[in-house]
Amino acid sequence: MVELAHWARRRYLQAGLTLPHVELLFHDDREACAGKAGRAVTVENGYRLDLCSTRPTNYTKKLVLHELAHAWVDRNITVEQRQDFMELRGVDVWNDHTYDWWTRGTEHAAEILAWGLGEVSRRPRLLPDTDLDSLNTAYEWLTGTAPLCDTSHEWRPGQAGAESQPPGQPMSSTITVTHRASAQQPHRLEP
Repeated sequence: MVELAHWARRRYLQAGLTLPHVELLFHDDREACAGKAGRAVTVENGYRLDLCSTRPTNYTKKLVLHELAHAWVDRNITVEQRQDFMELRGVDVWNDHTYDWWTRGTEHAAEILAWGLGEVSRRPRLLPDTDLDSLNTAYEWLTGTAPLCDTSHEWRPGQAGAESQPPGQPMSSTITVTHRASAQQPHRLEP
């Protein structure tokens, strides 16, 4: 899992995005993540990310990018910018947990960053407006740069046969990595 953390950090650096201090904790079950796949928690010296997966799968890659996105957005997007982003995405709340996950601006931001920083485009499946133009616009709005993900396999409007093609395949500085089920020492990724 240490290599997965290094990979995610490299993706952020390739995009020109600097991460704050982050401690990544990988857990064997979802109890540490409050029943979810992952969560980002603000702590005194940065962020703690609980990731309830210990297998290096495509889903775990996306999960790490998503949870890191919460830390990046929290440090880089102002309250005013959050409001503008919510208008862009057509949502009314930033992070009110009484609302469904897919209706919160913070989750749109994290999903879109994870999409754009991935190696291959895997469009967010629970968000509205996940056509390539909408995703590119939102990613560029957040970061000021084009996404890193390879979209060459994606069908675009106006492309021959596009109407018969299915949508894209569906699919959260210093970083410290710990696997809670073992006696391993945390691993720190230095900037």
